[in-house]
Amino acid sequence: EGGGGAARSSVREAIAAELGVQRRVTDRGSAAAARARTWAERAGRHGQPDYQFGDVSRSAVRALAQAARGAVGRRSGGEWEALGPPDKAGALGKRSDHLGQWRVRFFSLHGRTLGWSRAEGEPHHGHVDVAGSRCRAADFETGRAFSLSVARGGEAAPLVVVACSTARERREWRAAIEAAARAAAEEDAEAA
Repeated sequence: EGGGGAARSSVREAIAAELGVQRRVTDRGSAAAARARTWAERAGRHGQPDYQFGDVSRSAVRALAQAARGAVGRRSGGEWEALGPPDKAGALGKRSDHLGQWRVRFFSLHGRTLGWSRAEGEPHHGHVDVAGSRCRAADFETGRAFSLSVARGGEAAPLVVVACSTARERREWRAAIEAAARAAAEEDAEAA
């Protein structure tokens, strides 16, 4: 059995030599290791002062998140200020699209556009057009009291799912969103 381990080690060394990669030699009894260039060092910033394990995956996740937000919609802070005061605004719980986690977001309804940001005064990082959408209670589906689902007429997947603090707040948001959806539908009908 002792010879099998040495054979496996020599096979690994042969493969590493073919690929041009030097293997790190370590002594289990000491913390000192021979310094050799590994594939990670050859790949990029490994060994640099600003390198952290997982840099690639963090940047990839960040890029995907930005792309997802762009798919929903993104406006700069100046564009929101140009819309004037919101028709309705307040802090609501928002269910994330991918993980289904609930987070508190600041929502504002400007005409036919429902936007949200992390805090009041910050630029919105997402928005949806409520034209042609329906707003309904979704307590049983979400498991959260006083929740609303905003979805287009024939679509099963909601545009956004929010949770209010009270039944009164839910009635107010539902009325405001449905009024905005009706007004937008009338505008679209007149324009056509």
